[in-house]
Amino acid sequence: MKKVFKSLAVGALAIPCALLCTACGGDNSVKVDTNGDWKPIDATSAYSEVSTLPTEDLNFDGLRFTIKEEMEGQGQKATITMNGMALYNGQDIVFKIDMSVSAAGKSESANMYLTDNTLYVNAGQFKYKISMDSQNNPYDQYITLIPDSEFITGAIENMQNAILDSQKSVVGNVTKYYFKLDGSEIAESANVTFEEWFVLKDGKFDSFKTIATGNIQGVATTITMDMELYNGTIKFPSFDGYVDFNSMLDV
Repeated sequence: MKKVFKSLAVGALAIPCALLCTACGGDNSVKVDTNGDWKPIDATSAYSEVSTLPTEDLNFDGLRFTIKEEMEGQGQKATITMNGMALYNGQDIVFKIDMSVSAAGKSESANMYLTDNTLYVNAGQFKYKISMDSQNNPYDQYITLIPDSEFITGAIENMQNAILDSQKSVVGNVTKYYFKLDGSEIAESANVTFEEWFVLKDGKFDSFKTIATGNIQGVATTITMDMELYNGTIKFPSFDGYVDFNSMLDV
């Protein structure tokens, strides 16, 4: 959690917009349902219940997720949104992401795909591919932002000494936990507040939501991450016509 927030806060999602043009992509956003019959619960008890989730429940095969970063400062506003799905196989990851950037009155988008250790980017008139081993890969930082099981377990571990408020909801077979956290214990910044929701169905992990709000280097920033289990497949398009990214740099 700390690593992810720090990356986002310093602008890790600042895509090289010169390479983006309008690209196709529908609304595949994920929004975790945070409604419930909420009741206060002792922080120690709440943490104990969440932290003792069976390990196998967190070793999932895939996630669907939406990451949204909204920034405002010095008279400027910007919004970056990533809607995607990712599948995990040991140390390997494949994903599909629809990304959009809105800033300075302009909106741009791109589609990104990672498979066979190669990142493919469809940015309208530009279609290029980048080996994840390339020294000139400007997108390598994004891979660390894709949530996985370690993100969830890390969020649980980091909250232990940071809980300001905790609540629990039980409706039928759905149990939800809400936590408000002290940002100074999570992101080494007293100017950040975290809110987190864990959703369990039949006692097993189902979805997770986190909202980080604060002032980062003079910029009011809100980062929202919604994620849910995904056990499906990812259909990749044909990558014919994608050119090597390094060859574009030589032009």
